[in-house]
Amino acid sequence: MKAGNLYYPLGHGNEKGRLAHVDFHDVGKAIASVLANPEPHAGKTYNLVGEYHSGPQIAGAITMKAGVGVKYHDVDDATTVAAFEALGLQPWIAAGNVETIRWFREGEGQDIKSDFEAITGEPSTKFGEFVRTSLKPLLTM
Repeated sequence: MKAGNLYYPLGHGNEKGRLAHVDFHDVGKAIASVLANPEPHAGKTYNLVGEYHSGPQIAGAITMKAGVGVKYHDVDDATTVAAFEALGLQPWIAAGNVETIRWFREGEGQDIKSDFEAITGEPSTKFGEFVRTSLKPLLTM
């Protein structure tokens, strides 16, 4: 992304192929809430998702909130697996990540509702805020 390109296999920006985002700080807050009062959560399963974005929307948010011009490029699954492996992911993790992305790209998972607010009492972090606070420092080093 530092070079101005975001390569991801999300398709060409239609309503299908929107990826769900969850801020890692939000995951920590949800876990802390459950651990602080575990009884009401016993036996429950939760979905922690934030906003859904297409590839061009992700690139746009990075451009606006990190101040780094980024253009989205759709790439095929095999290229993405190879790129994840080149970043150091084990082959099975790289393939699993791409399988999850494919699931979203094909229009699945677009209606998952988040339980974050019910668990923590606050709204989830917006993707743009995540970019500003967590991604921008990495891109501007």
